[in-house]
Amino acid sequence: MNHFITPSSIKVKIAENKSNLINITDVNGLFLMELVGECVMEESIMESILDGRTRTEINKRFFEWLSELDDTSVYRIFLSKLREYGQKHIANLLDGTPGELPLSHKVRQHLQKIVRELTQNIDLGSGLLESLQAQGVISEIDCQDIKAEKKPLARAKSLWDVLLRGSDRSFEKFKVEIVKTQPEMMKLIEHQDGSVDKPHVDRLRKHCDVLARCMDVNVLTIAYLQSKGVIDGDMADSLQSTEKLFKKTNQVYNFLLIKSKGFFDSFLNVMKENEQKHVANLLMENLSGQQPLSDKDHRRLVQIKPGLIIGIHNNVCLISAIRADRENDETDFAISRTDYEMLTEKPLTKTEKNSALIDAVLRRTDYSLKSLETALRTTKQGHMADFLKEGIMFGADVKTTRTDKEEELVDLFNATIATIQSSGKPSSDEERQFAEKCNFLASLNMPPIAAESSNSIMIYSYCKRPADAERYVEYLKLGQLQDIYETMLNLLLKIIEPDNYEPLEAAIILKDEDRNILEEFIDESATAQDKSTCPLRGDLGSSIPVLQDSFVRQNSPMALVQSRGCSDVNKEIALQRKKLEEDLQLVSSCRSKSIELKESFEKQQAHFLRKMDDSKAAVSKKCEDLKEKVENFKQMLLRDQEKHKKQVEGTMGERIRALESYVSVVSDYEGRLRFLMEHGTSAEICKSFKALHERAGKLLKVPDQTSGNVVEILQGYPKLNPLIPKHLEERFPVEICEKLVPEQKDFLVEYMDPVAGLLEQLVALRALSGETVAEIRKLSFHRDMNKRLIESIVADDKCQQLVFALESSKQSHLLNYLESRGKYDPKYDHNWPILEPERIHLDSLKDQLPCLLIPVYLNWLQGMNVLNLWHVNLILSKPSLEAKCDTFLEILKRGSRNDFFNVANLLENYQAQSHLKPLVRHKSFLVNSVDPDMCLIDILKPCLSAKEFRSIKSERSPLKRNQKLVDAVSGSNKYDEFISALKETGQGHIANYLNANGVYDQKFAGDWPAVFSTGWEILKRNRKFLVDNLKLRDFLDGLVSSSAINSKQRDSLLQIQSKLQRNEAFVDMLGRGSMENYNRAVAFFHASGQNEVAVLLGRPPEPALAFGHVQLGLQFQVNLQRERAELMSAFGEVIVFPQLGL
Repeated sequence: MNHFITPSSIKVKIAENKSNLINITDVNGLFLMELVGECVMEESIMESILDGRTRTEINKRFFEWLSELDDTSVYRIFLSKLREYGQKHIANLLDGTPGELPLSHKVRQHLQKIVRELTQNIDLGSGLLESLQAQGVISEIDCQDIKAEKKPLARAKSLWDVLLRGSDRSFEKFKVEIVKTQPEMMKLIEHQDGSVDKPHVDRLRKHCDVLARCMDVNVLTIAYLQSKGVIDGDMADSLQSTEKLFKKTNQVYNFLLIKSKGFFDSFLNVMKENEQKHVANLLMENLSGQQPLSDKDHRRLVQIKPGLIIGIHNNVCLISAIRADRENDETDFAISRTDYEMLTEKPLTKTEKNSALIDAVLRRTDYSLKSLETALRTTKQGHMADFLKEGIMFGADVKTTRTDKEEELVDLFNATIATIQSSGKPSSDEERQFAEKCNFLASLNMPPIAAESSNSIMIYSYCKRPADAERYVEYLKLGQLQDIYETMLNLLLKIIEPDNYEPLEAAIILKDEDRNILEEFIDESATAQDKSTCPLRGDLGSSIPVLQDSFVRQNSPMALVQSRGCSDVNKEIALQRKKLEEDLQLVSSCRSKSIELKESFEKQQAHFLRKMDDSKAAVSKKCEDLKEKVENFKQMLLRDQEKHKKQVEGTMGERIRALESYVSVVSDYEGRLRFLMEHGTSAEICKSFKALHERAGKLLKVPDQTSGNVVEILQGYPKLNPLIPKHLEERFPVEICEKLVPEQKDFLVEYMDPVAGLLEQLVALRALSGETVAEIRKLSFHRDMNKRLIESIVADDKCQQLVFALESSKQSHLLNYLESRGKYDPKYDHNWPILEPERIHLDSLKDQLPCLLIPVYLNWLQGMNVLNLWHVNLILSKPSLEAKCDTFLEILKRGSRNDFFNVANLLENYQAQSHLKPLVRHKSFLVNSVDPDMCLIDILKPCLSAKEFRSIKSERSPLKRNQKLVDAVSGSNKYDEFISALKETGQGHIANYLNANGVYDQKFAGDWPAVFSTGWEILKRNRKFLVDNLKLRDFLDGLVSSSAINSKQRDSLLQIQSKLQRNEAFVDMLGRGSMENYNRAVAFFHASGQNEVAVLLGRPPEPALAFGHVQLGLQFQVNLQRERAELMSAFGEVIVFPQLGL
């Protein structure tokens, strides 16, 4: 602040800049209240100033009042208040203090001309306002006022008003921020003052991205620039103190933008002398000289850099070969002297050395990349040389049982690979065998490159072509690759432990990211391989410096920073930029995950819509077919009715005419007889008596032949037959059916199956009434049911409907028997009833049938049409196992030979596995259902060897722990001890399952695995709801007291801190427990007030998946029968609506 101000000097400044001050000063009520509080202004004057309707009018009245004052103290207070209220640039203008100033009239005039175009093009949704607020360009209040505007154009107009009222430095900061988000706006913002006409500035901005990645601002370069006078000492110190290379490059770039052509030429000379001729050629646009690394090669090298860091075996020979390579005497070496000294003299790790080598090549030329390839081939690293151009490198996660030796194994693995590549002779038989395995994999074009140690051993391989990747996947699936890696690691372990060698076991796990790399690479065409870039593991390159440099090149603000105040701007935003870079990396990661999630949802949506379209098309087609069949049936019915009508009309006409003749004859007879009786003599009466009496007798017989009503006449015509499928109509005409059914009544009574849907089909065909079906169902034995059914069918002349119902209920073997009159024909094959010989054999198999009553075999029998859902429900409804077997046997006896052979095959398969031990036969169930954490392993410790016990205890995965436990117990023939241990640890339901061979009996009651009950389906279907809504922490003691869980399970649940994980573990416990535990948990939830959960758990589930296809078919038939009933009521009782071949 200038302390030597006078009223006259300020008045002169106000007069010179009055129009500008009126537009940029913010004189508001709060500012004026401060002046009133300082006793500088009276309240009446403040009110008169604020009476102005617009901000311009208020500012005009204020400066008119201020120009009339002559008190220096008033001006000092006024200037201090301006600085307090963020208008420092106006105060500096009035008192002459150097620093921030308002925008010049020329700049303001230029911006006001294009303000409409700027308002329409600027994008405030890219985080620009927040960045401007963080940089101090706009205040928090200004930011809130701008965001309060509803329309985008109004928000943009408010921002420009704030910027035009701000200082020149604020506007420069605004330009720096706009370059980051909307660089195209700079063409509109820059004032045409001649700065952009400098040719070297144009070239700098044109090549700024390439310059940022190829220029090496090292210690030697900084010293050259300072010695040649291009930069001063302060600039050199600033560059020396900056650690990041891209920040150094940014400073040099901003420095060159504001310097003259002479400084630029001096800079180019320094680049030529400092082994960076490619940088000079780039800025001079000299295409004949060396050029920086091409964009294609640069992108490829950046993306495969993590793999190169792991795979390259770096040594002095490799670095020397690259440094010595030179295209000709006029060009630079492949890598600079500074890089060479750092790589050879500094004590760097392998990762640091390889990373520095790749960074050095990235900053150089295409010839540097070629030199690296040549040096790799010279040092026997041909696979890495090929990797520079094509192929992929990925890792296989190898889990071993010797975790204590993994680091030593990795070090020896890499050292041995390096020895093999350098053509060194193996020092032992183990190294020779190891080399043979490596050479074998190399001959398959999938050589091992290197290894890493983290939680396991990661072995990296290289595949040049998609065919090599396919071969790798094939070897992995067949387990050959796992055997090779296990052999290699055991050879290395022998070297480490020559005296106390204990072989290890290995398992390969291919992570999702590596699997995706292989799948994408295999699917690529040859053309796509040349144009695309090679994917690598994302976790290897997340912190590589080159990737950060690439980010800076794409988003660097140095491309459009103006010459004025650029060094100050860089110093002010240095800390903010670092934070923004970290934020951007996090946001980019979230964006990638969001894109992946979006793509997944889009695929699911497309799949769902495609399925819905297919379903809609199928329903439409089925409806059209039904409409067509109904219409055909309607037309046929109308034709039959019309024909029948004509027949009835003709017959009725003949009867009427006959009756008319009869009436005329009778009338004539009556007239003659009456005349004779009244006028004839006795002799004439006696003479005519005999003739007249005989005539009367004949006339009395005529009504017996001609009389009758319409109903009696209609009885002489056949009733309408139901619409039977054409092939059955031809095969079994009505006449044949009416003969066959009574003839074969005894056979049908013995072999028909009335519970296989036969009664339902006959009801749908209107062959049986509801009362008759109810009577049949009351009968206990199927022979009585069949006898009553056939009597009703024969009495109502519904024999053809019975034939059709037999075929619809899958009893066509009976039709074959009827058609051939019981004589077997080879054309029927096995679709023939099971007669006495086979029935006797079935009786002998009765003892073996219980093994087929478990869900998996019942499901197979349904799929093979041996049983249907009615059969399954009938079998399962029986209380005891013996009753189930008897019912199953009766159903089989009434089936076909196909059913007999299918059952026999299933029994043979079961017997082929009967030699297996129960633990082996039910291993899958035990692995998923046993709870090993309930002291089971400790109880079985005497049955296990020390090595087996340690191996089982060391497993973290419950499934693997169970698998090893079952294998150990079955191998040691300790079945009885295992059953006892299960009962002792509260897992008696699993013991019951094993002892009963998986077949449930009523004697077990609720002590049976819940996985085979309806509760399992409920848990599986509602798992997400239960995990989200269960409240367990305060109710665990209650669950223990109700015996739903035990105390050990409660303690394990209490150790879980996360609510969701605790609920998920509890749901798993219910699934592994017994049906009784499940029911106790439901009862407890009812008692504890969690009624929503209790009702959900106690609700009957939908049919199990094992019988889903049968249930779906029956549901369709039920719906179809309901539609038939509606059609029958619409057409009348005369119609019998059939099954339309569905």
